[in-house]
Amino acid sequence: MSDQEAAREATRRWGKAGFVKHRPKATDLGLKPYAVGKRDGVLFVSLGEGTSWEEAFAEADQQRE
Repeated sequence: MSDQEAAREATRRWGKAGFVKHRPKATDLGLKPYAVGKRDGVLFVSLGEGTSWEEAFAEADQQRE
């Protein structure tokens, strides 16, 4: 999944608030490089993170259950 496809998927799931973050250097900080969630003003609320967009969306699905 490309960055653009991930952005479209986030919008499909969470409407205009849907947002994705690709953080290539996140692993240097011990974080996963792909995050999906919602934007609330300037704040980003992560609903899922992973080593790929697919993994991040899968984690968001698990959080919902």
